[in-house]
Amino acid sequence: MKTFLRNFLLVLLVSTLVGVVFAFTFDYLQERPTQTLAEPLEQEVNASASSENEVKVELIEGSIVNIVKEVKNSVVTVSNLKNFPGSEPQVVGSGSGVFYYEDDTHYFILTNSHVINSADYVQITLNKESKVDAKLVGEDVDTDLAVLSLDKAGIPDSEKITLAKVGDSDTLVEGETVLAVGNALGLGQSVTKGIISALERDISSGSQKAYKMIQTDAAINPGNSGGGLFNISGELIGINSEKIGGTIVESMGFAIPINSAYQIASVLKEKGYLPAAYLGVRMEDVNPDILDYYNIPRGVSIAYVEPGSPAEKAGLLANDLILKVNGTETPRSDQLRGLIRSFSPGDKITITIFRYDHVEELEAVLIDTPRP
Repeated sequence: MKTFLRNFLLVLLVSTLVGVVFAFTFDYLQERPTQTLAEPLEQEVNASASSENEVKVELIEGSIVNIVKEVKNSVVTVSNLKNFPGSEPQVVGSGSGVFYYEDDTHYFILTNSHVINSADYVQITLNKESKVDAKLVGEDVDTDLAVLSLDKAGIPDSEKITLAKVGDSDTLVEGETVLAVGNALGLGQSVTKGIISALERDISSGSQKAYKMIQTDAAINPGNSGGGLFNISGELIGINSEKIGGTIVESMGFAIPINSAYQIASVLKEKGYLPAAYLGVRMEDVNPDILDYYNIPRGVSIAYVEPGSPAEKAGLLANDLILKVNGTETPRSDQLRGLIRSFSPGDKITITIFRYDHVEELEAVLIDTPRP
């Protein structure tokens, strides 16, 4: 009996020891993966998520942030000052302008004519709040463009000026991202983002402007006029000009295509005004697909010829297609208007037309645009 009891207690003791060892080993093996495998895995996942978020932020925000940094020193505030008896000149309005050109002694700013309309003085506020007097180089009310200049010697060393990179507005497509930069509501420089909603908008009935407008849903508010419309590459592709407001209208802003604006600005800089050369026709664009279908060269249709005008004297007729002027192709009416406006009254031009089934050339002597 004593032997049996001793053997039983020995077996029980051994079993207990084996169980304790097994339990300890099992627990130890269960904890090791948590400490050595799961923890690094969690860190890797967190790092991956963080990296992914950083990439997304860079893709979404980085390009726009960098563009704003790049262009902010090319867009400035333009103030219209007038003299009043017994007081210092007062600011009566403000807008925006864009540095687009420089020579050895001056910077040149492109803005809207209506921003500096009837100003006695024009003052530029640079981006570190320095105020510098500007000189009006030239303006044209009909195209709503003006060129100003700043003497480099009068600009504080603390100010950094960057010329805008001029893009190509003929390559724009609907839906691409654009940024409107300017002095909205006179509060200082601001940026709004949108897309190109439409191209070649003619928003003024009977307009003789040498361009059609870019429509955008980027907010263009009072004070943005004359500022820059930039593409996602940071290139200047338009000059913000106007918006359509009202309770039933939302996000309809318009900009002057930079190709037209730059061409006009070059003439304003050289001559101080845009020669008001006059041909005397009312123009209409023709769907290019129709012309291609009938194998007709692309051009601008003449809807009406003004009696006694250079066009009538040259022999132009209604329904003629103007294909070229002095060898330059004119597939759209805004291009033709701009080309005519680039000449001076008294200039003789050669007009290539398509009439019925043939091409011919006519000569016209332009005159000054009749005023009402």
